[in-house]
Amino acid sequence: MKRYAILFCLLAATQSAHADDHNVRVPHNALWETECGACHVPFPPQLLTADNWQAVMDGLARHFGSNAELDAKERKAITGFLVANAGIQTRHHSASLRITETAWFKREHRSISPKEWVHPDVKIPSNCKACHNAVGHTSWAERDLRRTGGRHGDDD
Repeated sequence: MKRYAILFCLLAATQSAHADDHNVRVPHNALWETECGACHVPFPPQLLTADNWQAVMDGLARHFGSNAELDAKERKAITGFLVANAGIQTRHHSASLRITETAWFKREHRSISPKEWVHPDVKIPSNCKACHNAVGHTSWAERDLRRTGGRHGDDD
């Protein structure tokens, strides 16, 4: 009986950890939403690690092919916000600084068919708004997905 209790606790803990991945919460920060959201979705800070966010913010002059420089005060404020709310697990680290290349992103989107990634409304994996209706608000949950075809991830 004790063995079943231990097994149940381990299973519950695993389920809880995975449930957190499906409920990315976006903290409110008007400056971050305005500045980062001017060009793309202001990605939730917990999707990258603190060192990743620091590197992203240190490289704004060549931000994925664009100049996204901010004045020193804004950059410091946004960097502080991102670092304070960053992901703390290795699955949120990206050597390339791309969220789409984190272990978390790959696992969460493993059921997406290649056909959906190239759908005219999606085009690239970092175009989160194409599927996540509430992006930039409070929820990135699967229940808020906009379907581009059949069920998300199906090949029909």
